[in-house]
Amino acid sequence: MDTEIINVHIGEVKTASGAVQLQTILGSCIGLGFLWRKRGLYGIAHCLLPDSRGKDYEIGARYVDQAIYSLIQSMSITDTRQIRAVVAGGGNMTRQDEDKVANLVGTLNAKSAEQELKANGIRILQQETGGTVGRKLTIDCSTGEFMIHDIPRLQAQKL
Repeated sequence: MDTEIINVHIGEVKTASGAVQLQTILGSCIGLGFLWRKRGLYGIAHCLLPDSRGKDYEIGARYVDQAIYSLIQSMSITDTRQIRAVVAGGGNMTRQDEDKVANLVGTLNAKSAEQELKANGIRILQQETGGTVGRKLTIDCSTGEFMIHDIPRLQAQKL
């Protein structure tokens, strides 16, 4: 059986089960992976910004808090204690000075993800955020396995 690959783009939420691989490429954005192994159901959200500031939610992932709500709704989750999360991304893609990292969108996205998951009773299995690299988050929905791979920066060559 062939595995279908579903790419999750900025602001999107995708869920799947069976012979599907969900994947997303991240820089300063946060990728939230939800694992509901008991039901064999998985999801990824690709979040651009940390907080919707209390706006009404619609299904989407522009904001971290909106994405968590959207994954819960899309997966019909009634007991968040059964869900495990994987968090990736939040990289410093602009190479700002180290003393300014706390104010960068990647850092704010990662912090928001931690707080929102905790507030919703969802335990984080693995978190790889920060630094100056991109990342790829992949979930194999047939096995429930996930992978986070670093994507190193390409160095400019001087001519």
